[in-house]
Amino acid sequence: MPPMTECAPAAPARPIDAVIRPLVDNLNRLPGLTTTSSCQGHADDRRPHVAFVCGEETLRLILAAITVLNSEEIRQVRAYVEILDYGVDKMDVVLRFHHLMVRVKPTRATVREWHRRIRAMNDLVVGELESGRLRNMDVRPAFRD
Repeated sequence: MPPMTECAPAAPARPIDAVIRPLVDNLNRLPGLTTTSSCQGHADDRRPHVAFVCGEETLRLILAAITVLNSEEIRQVRAYVEILDYGVDKMDVVLRFHHLMVRVKPTRATVREWHRRIRAMNDLVVGELESGRLRNMDVRPAFRD
């Protein structure tokens, strides 16, 4: 019989930041999507993001929402996804919000703009949940060969 090994205990769950909580809750309502971590962005240089696991069809909905969000009036904050790993039916993905002008520690104005974009992304996800309006957009995730 192989020796028993101890696993490190899971880190205690921390509360979800208030500004990003509605987006996290609504993303979790999308089919096959489970969030794993998030941050609303803070002036101490923590950038806003939501990490999640999902399938390809759900990722297409997220990409469609990002396309709409980034095409709205010219803003300094853009959303994008980073695919960390993908398998046959699930992908590890991070949705990030990036301020185009931030090269050093963000200001309070930057954080406020991040928060506005998080709320706008949430509105798009809620719209998808209520009407399915993003389902017909032609967006395809770029997969590695």
